[in-house]
Amino acid sequence: MDKRGESALVLWGIHHVQDIVSTAPSMVESVLVERGAGHHLSLLLDTLRRAGISWQEVDRRELTQAGGPGARHVLARLRPYEYMELEGLVEMAREPGLILALDGVTDPGNFGAIVRSAVFFGVDGIIIPKNNSCGVTETVLKRSAGAVCQVKIARVTNLVRSLDQLKAAGYWIYGTTPGKGRPVAQEEFPPRTCIVLGAEGKGVRMGVQRRCDLFLTLAGQWESLNVSSFGAVLMYAWTMGRGGKKVSAQDIEGGQIPLPVDGE
Repeated sequence: MDKRGESALVLWGIHHVQDIVSTAPSMVESVLVERGAGHHLSLLLDTLRRAGISWQEVDRRELTQAGGPGARHVLARLRPYEYMELEGLVEMAREPGLILALDGVTDPGNFGAIVRSAVFFGVDGIIIPKNNSCGVTETVLKRSAGAVCQVKIARVTNLVRSLDQLKAAGYWIYGTTPGKGRPVAQEEFPPRTCIVLGAEGKGVRMGVQRRCDLFLTLAGQWESLNVSSFGAVLMYAWTMGRGGKKVSAQDIEGGQIPLPVDGE
């Protein structure tokens, strides 16, 4: 695991702390409970007890000192998120399997929504660059509803070189770019698939595009979708089309996909 350069994370709020305690109790370093708020926290306190996590009662002032002026009821201090090495991610991947590579996705809301969809659709892992890319932050944890702890994330120095490693391991690399590509409904996905998602407004960088074996596109004005929604469509298509089965165009275009909701 690689956690170099990462700082501790802080989450506050009943639902956010409940999510992280339920999905990744080993990440929780300490918990502060606002004095007098116990009647709001019965379910959470039961979850903490079952996980063997103790808590400390503090007044509102100490809670806001730790989590900022908006902190209410409960706060969890978390250990730094531990990223996978790329080699380990590939070794643990399944077949058929899907790995996502994010090229310059910097918005934590989008990243969190992508992670949430990745868990829903059974993605093996996500690759992000160390530079010019969003890492695991408090906002990502909140937007993913704790799902970030249920999917493997590898953080790499050079995305182009990492795609070369995937190709050497038998992965077929799909790019996404406006105006060209094979309609996703026509694609028969191979056993080892990697889909590259680019930043909104910029797309996939040219150097990364050169490593792609094929580009995918959607019918309609898909440029209006944000990267997390577009990614969810592609993950759905892979889920339906893995193992050499073509997904129906009506499935893709008929609204049968659970897209992330802005502001969740």
